Amino acid sequence: MKSLLTAFVALILVFLQGSSQCSAASREMGRNKTKISGKLFGNPFHPEKVVLDNGLLEIRQGGDFLPERNITVFLHIEKGRIPEGEEIIVNAIGKSEHNLTLVLATIPTIPPSPTRHEMISTGYKMKLKFGKETKKGFLPGSISLLVPGKMDTQISGNFVALVKGFRIIDGQVDLAADSTDTLLAAAELYMRSKNPGKVVKTKEDIDSIVTLAAPYGGPQWGYAHAVYSVDGKDSERKFMFDKKGKKWNVKKELKLTEIYQAHPNTVPRAGDSESLHALLEYAVALKGESDANRKYPGKVLQKASINAGYNDIVGLAKTEFAVEAVGGTRLSKRYLFYLDKGNWKFRREMSATEPMDMNKEWSEWLKQKR
Repeated sequence: MKSLLTAFVALILVFLQGSSQCSAASREMGRNKTKISGKLFGNPFHPEKVVLDNGLLEIRQGGDFLPERNITVFLHIEKGRIPEGEEIIVNAIGKSEHNLTLVLATIPTIPPSPTRHEMISTGYKMKLKFGKETKKGFLPGSISLLVPGKMDTQISGNFVALVKGFRIIDGQVDLAADSTDTLLAAAELYMRSKNPGKVVKTKEDIDSIVTLAAPYGGPQWGYAHAVYSVDGKDSERKFMFDKKGKKWNVKKELKLTEIYQAHPNTVPRAGDSESLHALLEYAVALKGESDANRKYPGKVLQKASINAGYNDIVGLAKTEFAVEAVGGTRLSKRYLFYLDKGNWKFRREMSATEPMDMNKEWSEWLKQKR
């Protein structure tokens, strides 16, 4: 049960990241075609949107990011499979267990109403039916659900689910789908092209990310650090991806001693104020990667993180950098940067406990420049 709860939390995080990828037209299509009503925990429930993502069917009401009320059904289907034309009938009332799990949740935006999560695998009736995709990415269906007793939940109606995440079409990976699994599949294709006649499989996904909405106006990009099996021999690799032609492709390969933040597909350039944060993260990444390679020469770097905040009025930025080096060691640094002609430049390293007074730091900086 704990693993299912973890999966649900992961679903929420994925939705937070991916909600911005959908165009306004796509969101409105999903909302206009969803006609489900009923009650959740005894309160009126009128969801506007249904999402199917990697076997999780989420029925949502309210909230652009985190829903105020939602019902999630764990379908337990094969990864990447879309349940077109399938019907699921469950009568789990009075039974001790069932292979389908539901999560009922309310997350009020106005306190003091309490947040409530309930995960159940028995004590409910459900009839869930899916049609055929009328348009790629939109799956029609209907649902009738009854959870009697203390849960006091009952819904029914038709919907059009927005299909997201990894998917397989006619036995082939859909390289247009925004998913880290898609990136790993694209990397496998690349590895096979470089190793003709050899069997290539993904063995371990160490760290991967796919951008669903490009920040600062740049194109979508992805990153994967994984171990591949090539004719039974392990090959650890890092790849950057782009989405040219609406399909994910390997853009370039990184060294194992490099971090993706320091080697983006598109290097940020000084420009308007919206680029300042991208420029700062890039500057921190270059400095952090350099320090990590000096401290751990030849070591594989992984799971780098950057936390950066700045004051563009005084032109100073306080940043934090951390990265793991294979072998269990971890490097953590705090840097101070200053803004010079639209670019961030390294000023000095800060101690782990050093407080930061931006105004004082800026006054001292001005004295030094004079």
